[in-house]
This record gives sequence, C-alpha cells and structure tokens, in this order.
Amino acid sequence: MSTERGAAERIRIQIDRREVGWWLLGFVIAGMLLLVGYRFVGTLVLGLFAYYAARPINRRLAARTGRTKAATVTLFVLVVPFLALLAGLVAAAVGQLQALDLLDPGVYARFVEPYADLSALWNDPQRLFARAQELLREPIVKRGVDTAFGVIGTLGSVFLHTTLVLALVFYLLRDDDRLAAWFRDEVARPGTVLERYLENVDRGLSTAYYGQMLTVIVVMFVAAVVYTGLNLVAPPGLTIPQPVLLAVLTGLATFIPLIGRGIVYTAVLLLLIVQVLGRGELVLLWFPALYYAVTFFGIDSLIRYFVRPYLSGRSLHTGLMLFAYLLGAAIFGWYGVFLAPLLLVGSLEFVRVVFPRLLAGDLGSESPADAARPGAGDAERASPPPTGPSDEETPAPGD
Repeated sequence: MSTERGAAERIRIQIDRREVGWWLLGFVIAGMLLLVGYRFVGTLVLGLFAYYAARPINRRLAARTGRTKAATVTLFVLVVPFLALLAGLVAAAVGQLQALDLLDPGVYARFVEPYADLSALWNDPQRLFARAQELLREPIVKRGVDTAFGVIGTLGSVFLHTTLVLALVFYLLRDDDRLAAWFRDEVARPGTVLERYLENVDRGLSTAYYGQMLTVIVVMFVAAVVYTGLNLVAPPGLTIPQPVLLAVLTGLATFIPLIGRGIVYTAVLLLLIVQVLGRGELVLLWFPALYYAVTFFGIDSLIRYFVRPYLSGRSLHTGLMLFAYLLGAAIFGWYGVFLAPLLLVGSLEFVRVVFPRLLAGDLGSESPADAARPGAGDAERASPPPTGPSDEETPAPGD
C-alpha cells in the first residue's frame, strides 16, 4: 500500500513539474508579447479603433460578398479617401515650396559655387569625389545630411506603422468570427463570467469607436455649415478660404487630442487678422472676432462637451466618456484618444460583471440579469456567419 502511495506521489510531483515548466514558458511568451505591445501601443490601439469603426460596414458587406472581399472593400473605402486627402495636402505643400524656389537646383548651385567649379568637377570624377568629401565635413552640410536621414527615418517609421495598422485591421475584419469562435471553445466557455465580460467589452468598444468616427463626420458637416454661413456675412474681400476643405481638415484634426481643432481655428484667425491689418481698416476686426467666438466657444464647446461624449458613449455615462477623452489625451499623448475608451470600457465592465462575483467568491456562475442585459452590439451578432464552405475558407494567394 505504501509503495502505491509513494508511486502516486512521484507521478503527481512529475506532473506538477511539467505544469510549472509550461507555465514558465507561458509567462515568457506573454512577457515578450507585452513588450512588443508596449513598443507599438499607439499602432495597436489605432488599428483597434479602425477595426471597430469599420466593423458595422464590413459585416453588412460580408453577408453579400464574403469575408475576404468585404474586408478588402471596407479597408480601401475607409483608408483610400484619407490617403488621397493627405496626398493632396502634401502636393499643396510641395507646390508652395516650388513657389519659394527651394527645389530649384540653381539655389544649391549658387551655394556650392564659391567652393568649387562645378563644370570642371563634372569632367573629373576623382576631383568631384574629393570635393564631395570636403563638403561633407562642412557643419552646414553635415546638418543637412543628418536632417535628410532623419526625414528618411521618419518616413520609414510612418510606412511601417501604417502597414501594421492596415494588416491588423484587414485580418481582424476577415477573421474576427473565427477568432471569437476559437476563444469560446478553448478559453471562455459559453455561460462563464469571462465570456460575459469580454462580450460586454466588445459591445462597449464597438459603440465608443464607431461613435468616434461618427464624431469626425459630424464635425466636418457642422464646420462646413458654419464656415459657409460666416462667409455669407463676411465683408467683401475678407472671407474664410476654401470652407469645405477647411471643414474636412477640422474634422480630421479632431483625432489630435486637445489642440487639434484649435490649430485649424488659430491658423484661419491669424489669416483673417493679417488681411484686416493689411487693408488698414481696423473696423473690420469684428469679423475675426465673430469667427473666434463661433469656432472656439461655439463649435469646439459643442463637439467637446456634447457631441463626442454622446456619440462615443451612448451605452456609457457621458461624463465618464468626457473625462476619459480629456485625461487619456493629456496622459498618453496622441494615442490617448484611442486608448481611453479601451481603458474605460474594460474597467467599467470589470466592476460591473467580475468584481461583485469576486467579492461573493462565485466566479463560476452567470446571473440572469447579466445574461439578459442588452448591448449596443447585439444587432451585429443577430445573424451568425455562415459555417458551410465558402470562397473565403480557401485563402487566396497573399491572404
């Protein structure tokens, strides 16, 4: 009998050692993933925002075209217009640089001519190489080279992060149902507290992030109406330039925390003041003053304190959403406006679903009240994805 008990103890110790080894490996993997997530936290939350903002449209398309095609169409319908607008702004900036003759090679030739005879150098490659080495030692040239490499590095970083965001959004849109099904089968079984918590977080984020996208659209519309209306009462020759384009910029500036729209308002205000001072008619300063009052105290207050909290938090407390956006932007920077809803929803659902059961020591059951609680995302889950074979089950090359 004692021999059998000793054998059982040895087996249990051996099993426990194997479990400890696997747990250690799991902690190592989790630590590496957390490190990567910390380094790319802004990119990840931006991709998460884009996914939830695009998901309602994607699911409607997926019911007709399939997951892969729907994800592709949704991605390009949302991203391409933004990239086109950004390219237009860059082209306009390049046009202004050309107007200043900064891209004229003659400008740089005049700078180099005192140091070298360019026509002679082109005919003597060795001399050209030697003169190039001498120029690279000049402080102003070294600063220019460092600046150029800095710009190249910045562009490369932007390209990397943009690619990561697009890839994350595409695969989440295409495979989110399969990922959720695997998670329910292997981790969060139906009816458990963990499943209910994650479902509530998913619904809350869908409401918050989709509302954030709606906020940008509302800002564009309101700004276009206000700018056009101000131009109707503006003095002759003193109008807000390109009101529709300016309204689009105002909407996109909403993504910049705290000061985004203020930058646009201030730039236009300074332009109007300069125009008034250039004409020497100080009595016309009433129009810049009116513009200042309508934009800073009208549009901005309306969006910040009413529209954004309401649209982004229809299932959450409006005041909590307001504090989340303000504090998130102030603490975390540019990505705080995307991270704040995630932190708020995760915390609220933990207090609502998990914390009472922790106090009661009952994490293994699900109360009927929680199971019946409606969510903003129930409509999205009303029609489950098809489980039969489809063209999306066989990935196309490059998927």
